[in-house]
Amino acid sequence: MLCPDGCGDTLSVNLDARAGKAWRVDVRKNQLTLYPSVWRDQGCGAHFIVWRDRLLWCDRYDPAPWRDHELVGEVYVELERSVSGEHRHYEHIATILDAIPWEVLWACQMLTRQGKVDAKQGGLFRLRLGSGGTTTPPESQV
Repeated sequence: MLCPDGCGDTLSVNLDARAGKAWRVDVRKNQLTLYPSVWRDQGCGAHFIVWRDRLLWCDRYDPAPWRDHELVGEVYVELERSVSGEHRHYEHIATILDAIPWEVLWACQMLTRQGKVDAKQGGLFRLRLGSGGTTTPPESQV
């Protein structure tokens, strides 16, 4: 594909895990998602996400590209299943829920902003423990 920043370079994105580091392609509702992000460490240095046929620049703020309250609830329920409050990686949760990893990450980030989830560097999340060692249930407007 041509680099979306306009530098004119052709980018090669490996989709075959047998040939080394590979990206995952997901097509839902006839829309393409590429995971993980594409980050050029040479040339123009572009860093972007392809999500549901949309290009999101990683170094530019794009307000609320996604809102799926049903998935936020599913992520919360999946985090409730964690053994003894261990942190879980959003990619693992996405695999279990058969969801797009970007969307599970954004759901975890929404839950973190709401104070329901604790985040740890590296994409790890767990439910925040409430008083008495129990988890705080999700509000009706997750």
